[in-house]
Amino acid sequence: ETGDEGGLDYGETMSALSSDIEEDDSNVYGDGPINTVTTPILGESEAQSGPINTIWGDSQKVTAGTIIKGMTVNGNIASEGSLDVHGFVEGNIDIKGKLSITGKVQGDSKADEIFVNGAKVAGGLFSNNSVKVAGGSVIKGNIKASAAVIAGAVKGDIDIQGPVILDATAVIVGNIKSKSIQINNGAVIEGSCSQCYSDVTATNYFDEEE
Repeated sequence: ETGDEGGLDYGETMSALSSDIEEDDSNVYGDGPINTVTTPILGESEAQSGPINTIWGDSQKVTAGTIIKGMTVNGNIASEGSLDVHGFVEGNIDIKGKLSITGKVQGDSKADEIFVNGAKVAGGLFSNNSVKVAGGSVIKGNIKASAAVIAGAVKGDIDIQGPVILDATAVIVGNIKSKSIQINNGAVIEGSCSQCYSDVTATNYFDEEE
C-alpha cells in the first residue's frame, strides 16, 4: 500500500536497502555466521597457539598448571612453568617457575619461588630465590633458599643465604643458618641460630690473648 502523498512504499524502501547492501564491497561482517569475528584479535604475526592457562612472554611461553582441590596426583611432577597445588601431591615437585601450595604435598618441592599458605608439607622446600610460609602452614622438612619469611610451623633445618624473617606466629624446631635474622615477638625457636653467611666474622672480636 502507498501512504500519504510524498510517502515511501514499504516494498520499495526494503528493495532500496537491499540494493545498498549488495553494492557495498566492504564486506563488514565477512563470510562467517552471525556473531563471528573474521578479523583476528591478534595480528597474524602475533597469533600463537598454546594450551589453556598458557602465559605468553616476550621470548617464550610459560605454562601455569593447577591441581584443583579434591584431586590427587601420585608421582613426581616436573614443569618449565608455574604450578598451583590445591589438592594432594604424593611425589616430588620440580618446576622452573613459581610454586604455590594451599593443599598437601608429600615429597620434596623445588621451584624458583615457593609460597605455602595454610598447607601441610611433608618434605623439603628448595628455592633459588625466596620461600614464604604463611600462618597455619605446617612443614616437616628442611628449607633452603636465598631468603625466607616464615609465619607457620617448621620442623627441620633452615639454610638461607640471605635474610630470614620469623613472624610472631612462627614455630621452628630445628637449626637456622642465615646472613641475618629478624625474630618478631612471639616466635618460638627450639634450636640454634647462626649468622654464618654474615659479612662479619664474630670470632675476630674475641682473639685469644697471647
